[in-house]
Amino acid sequence: ATAELKTDFTQDVNAAVDQYRFDRIPKPKGRPFAEPLLDFPRGALVHFAVSCDEVRMSTQLAGLATRFLPFNRGTPDGLGGAGAGNAPDDVLGYATGYLWHEVLQRDAWLAVVGKFLSAQISEYKDEKGKKRFKTALLFPRYHQWDAVNRLVAATLDEGVGQTYLVQHSAGSGKTRTIAWT
Repeated sequence: ATAELKTDFTQDVNAAVDQYRFDRIPKPKGRPFAEPLLDFPRGALVHFAVSCDEVRMSTQLAGLATRFLPFNRGTPDGLGGAGAGNAPDDVLGYATGYLWHEVLQRDAWLAVVGKFLSAQISEYKDEKGKKRFKTALLFPRYHQWDAVNRLVAATLDEGVGQTYLVQHSAGSGKTRTIAWT
């Protein structure tokens, strides 16, 4: 993983996203080769844009076309509305401490790599009608990773045959959460 770290006192998470889009070009002009960590698919598995308050992630850097998705824990009702962002965390000291203290811990990180990462190959036709393939790396968002881990832990603790409710908003990856579970 790579990370662009920003403090909300001088720059926010958007500055980190912009730094990836404008300054972290996988194959800079005039260079005969790509930057090893930035090149897809042989480089880093994920790129995190991190501030004190928010985390976003992307699996493929493509200049201005780079797409970042939220990698936030969410907020309880009444602390920012709609569950977006991250709640302050008095235990970890800052709202994005979960990234370091949970996700990037050795066993958790190895579980993400071993159980969650997968390639998605899509077929499409180019402007000349020729069949082409596009590869994407699927990396879980925080709420997906957390839901799967909680469901697995509950099943191990309570046994099979129980009923659970997992709430995801529209377009948040419910199908992938189910598949990973």
